Formats: sequence, C-alpha cells, structure tokens
Amino acid sequence: MGQRELFSRADSRLTQEKKDMSSWYRMISLSLLLSMLFVTATPPSLLAARPQTKIKKGVFLVADLRLLDPNFSKTVVLITQHGPGGSVGVVINRPTRTPLSRAFPKIEKFEKRPDTLFIGGPVQREVTILLLRTEKPPEAAVPVFEKVYVAPPVETLTDLLSHDDSKDPFRVYSGYAGWAPGQLQGEIDRGDWRVLPGDADLLFQEETGSIWEEMFRRSSQQLVEACRGDVSVLIVSPALSSD
Repeated sequence: MGQRELFSRADSRLTQEKKDMSSWYRMISLSLLLSMLFVTATPPSLLAARPQTKIKKGVFLVADLRLLDPNFSKTVVLITQHGPGGSVGVVINRPTRTPLSRAFPKIEKFEKRPDTLFIGGPVQREVTILLLRTEKPPEAAVPVFEKVYVAPPVETLTDLLSHDDSKDPFRVYSGYAGWAPGQLQGEIDRGDWRVLPGDADLLFQEETGSIWEEMFRRSSQQLVEACRGDVSVLIVSPALSSD
C-alpha cells in the first residue's frame, strides 16, 4: 500500500470521526436543551427561535415558568376572542370545589351531577362563561374552534340537561382573562406565554391537573425542533446561567 493511499484512508477515517462527533454533540445539546426547557424559563436567546403561532380564537396560551403572577402561573388559557379591541380568554385548568348546583340553583338537573365551576380568570368573577362542544350549537352560540362554542350559560344548560341522552361536553367558568390591544403580543414577545394550537380533547378531559404540564412539554418539544438546525443558541447563551 502506497504512502498516498495510507494518508487518504487516514483522512477518510478522520472525516468520519468528525461527523460522528458532530452528530453526538448535536444529540447531547438537543437533549440538554429539552431537559432545560422542562425546568426553567425560556432563555431570551431562544425566544426568537420559537415557532410563531398567530394569536387568534382557538389557540392556547401556555404560561412560561417566568410568569409568576398567581392569576396565571402554570395555567393554560384558551383565547375565545381576538381582534383590534384586544383579546379575551379563559383559564382552562383551574377547577374549584364549587358544584354547579350551587352556581345555578334554579337548574334542578345539576343536583345529581358532579360538575364543578372553573376559575376562568381574574376579570369579572361574577360573570359565568360556558364552553360547549357540540354538533348542533344553540342559535346564540359563537364558534371558537373544533366545534367548540361560547354560549349563554343558563339557557343553553337548561336545554342541554333536559335531554338525558346528551353527551355534549361542557365547562362553566367564573370570570375571564382580558388584554388591551397589543398587550398580549407584548407579553408573548417578552416570553411570558407560549402559543400552541387549541386541543378540544384536552380542553374537556376530566383530569385537569396535568394539562399545563402536557402543553408545556409540547411547546418545549416544538422549540427543540425549531432549534435543531442551530444548537449554538444553547451553547453560547449567557442567559442559561442567569435565568
């Protein structure tokens, strides 16, 4: 074997080793990024890499760990209205122990049901908001997403519960969350919220204690995918040691 061939083979092995090392380095970096995103607030250097989901009716706002406001810490908010006048939504993972039979004493059907009231947000707690998933929405219902509607609570619930065979899921919320024009976008840009498409199955699932964790996990995975092409944002970021 000539000297030139030996050098050529050595160079090929070195090139392959560099590729293997690069793949290993990328895998470790992405794993570290994913782990970090589950336990820390999103670093400023990663905010620009987030997948951009437009604010509109039907999206979920997932609270980042940096959001310490007790009204919204570890919450998921469904946006039910968005436009030039601002944004409105309801927190979907804060159930109370208040039975709906107490909130709606005139609706007798609630006396034998376990349904409870949810805290929808800090604004106007005296106002109740009904979310309903149905194939046949009431006339006054306003669509949100995936056959989910906002509807007048008393009239809709009275009619819904009068049909014993009805299997349409619903939730009743006390109060709501509201943002002035541009306010919500500012909070998102600051990193307070992660925006994801709404999920009707998750919205109406019986067990609500894991909703924020599940949505936070999904948003973290999306961020990892967005950073897959450039892990340098993780390696060089001084914010990782300060957040």
